[in-house]
Amino acid sequence: MEHFLGLWIDAAEYAEVPVTDDIIRVQAGIIQQELGRVGVDEHYDGFEMSNAWLKQFKKRHNFGRLQTRGQSGDVDQAALLTQRKHLSEHLAGFSPEDRYNCDESGLVFNKQPQSSNVHVEKGKQLVRGGKDDKVRITTFHMVNEAGTDKQKIWVIGRAEKPLAFRQNKVNPTNLPGVYRYNKKAWLLTAL
Repeated sequence: MEHFLGLWIDAAEYAEVPVTDDIIRVQAGIIQQELGRVGVDEHYDGFEMSNAWLKQFKKRHNFGRLQTRGQSGDVDQAALLTQRKHLSEHLAGFSPEDRYNCDESGLVFNKQPQSSNVHVEKGKQLVRGGKDDKVRITTFHMVNEAGTDKQKIWVIGRAEKPLAFRQNKVNPTNLPGVYRYNKKAWLLTAL
């Protein structure tokens, strides 16, 4: 069973599919069932895919957990310090009630893990990553520095009337936040 599991993990690594410990356990169970179905003479009665078994399996087959390589570059720390100083000087003439911070956040569905179990090779520290699924919602938050003016949260989705709203008879105007939509669920200037 472990031989087939190792081959499956290699195939997943080749296809750039992240493999977590939970996925290894599930796949091991599937392989056990298939081997039993075709009549392979391995006894799995009482066998559990415990943490100890998983640790030893990964050790026996030289699998380790490596971080996936992202898509963005590093921030220039020297430029960051200069920009912070410039921003502080520029905002010094405003009171905390008049200085606002706003930010958007994206919640991506079907997001893949940022690490994967792969064969560990000498000098190999990262696994090649892929692009995330683009099914998402965007949230937008805004508050002044003093914390006295917290604006309603904005949620931007892709559907004019999401299925969850229709099924539960939710009127977006009655929500404690603001719901908007566009084709990509992005915060656009037009909103």
